Amino acid sequence: ATDAACTADYEAMADALMVTARCSCEPPNLPSPEAASAELAPYEGGCLTPREGVTVSVPQAVAENVVIELSKTSRPETANRTIVLHMGGSSSAEARWTVDEGALPPWLSVWPTSGVLPAGVDKAALFTVSASSAHVAEQSEPYTAAINLTVSSQRTKLFRVPVLVIVAVTTSAKHSMWGEARPTEEGSFECERADAPPPVELEVGEEREVVFTACDSEGLPPPPPPPP
Repeated sequence: ATDAACTADYEAMADALMVTARCSCEPPNLPSPEAASAELAPYEGGCLTPREGVTVSVPQAVAENVVIELSKTSRPETANRTIVLHMGGSSSAEARWTVDEGALPPWLSVWPTSGVLPAGVDKAALFTVSASSAHVAEQSEPYTAAINLTVSSQRTKLFRVPVLVIVAVTTSAKHSMWGEARPTEEGSFECERADAPPPVELEVGEEREVVFTACDSEGLPPPPPPPP
C-alpha cells in the first residue's frame, strides 16, 4: 500500500503458512478521500502524504542566498528579486503564507507580505524582494538580513531566506570633505563641513599633502580604512 504502515501476522497451517497483512495510514500521512473508508484506504488507494512547503528558490540564482548588487552614482538604485515556493505532498490542500515584516531592515522590503496558494499548485511566485541603496553607505562587507517565511497547509513549515546586499558607490566632490579630515566615533570620517577649509599656502617647488575624504552623493562616508 502506498505510504501506508503495514505489519504481517504469520499463522502456520497444516501444509502452508498463512500471512495476514494489516495496514493503516499513520500520522502524518492521511487516508485518501476517494477510499470507501479510512480503514480501507491503505488497501484501495493508499495513503496520502500531507501538503507542505518543501523549498524556496530565486529564479536564475546560482546560490541559495538572495544576492543583490546595488550602485549609487548621482542617485540611489533599487533592484528586485522574486521568491518562488515549491510545495510537496500527495494530498490536496491550500497553503497560507506570511512574511515577518518586523524582522526586515530599512533597506529591504517585501511585497506582498501574505497570501494563499490554491490547492493543487506545486510551484508559484510568492513575493518580490526589493533592496535600495538609498541612505545606505558603502561598506567592506555585504549587508545581511533574513526573510522569515511561514507556510501553513496540512503541515506548517518555517523558511529563513538569507539576503546579501552589496553596495558600490561613486564619490561626489560636492559632498566630500576637502583640506581636513575629521574622524567620527565609528572610525570613518565626516563628509561635509559648514565652513570652508583653511587655505593651504605653498612656495614654488614645495609639496604638501592635502587631505580628501571621498563621500557619496548622499554625503555618506566610505567604510573605515583597513588596519595597516
